[in-house]
Amino acid sequence: MNSNYFNPNIPTSFYPADQVDTMEIVLRRVPKMKVKVYMTFPGSNEWRDKIFDGILEGTGRDHIVVSDPKTGSWNILPNIYVDYVEFEESIQNYLRNS
Repeated sequence: MNSNYFNPNIPTSFYPADQVDTMEIVLRRVPKMKVKVYMTFPGSNEWRDKIFDGILEGTGRDHIVVSDPKTGSWNILPNIYVDYVEFEESIQNYLRNS
């Protein structure tokens, strides 16, 4: 398994219990870093499949906040539409040391 992404659609029991409980916990453990958030909005033709590329600014129980340094925009992304999150660097050390 590639350690640079976390797929919320894979049951958390697939991941070691001491490392990952939910997507929220994983995203809270990593510092601000470059991410790509892959999302699917099933009710929209215009936004059917969308990738948000930017800096992970924060996360909550039901959302992810990503800023785009190129445009200066900030996006609050609902977790329900997240397919997976890809990190530019390894998150293994943050999961072990948290």
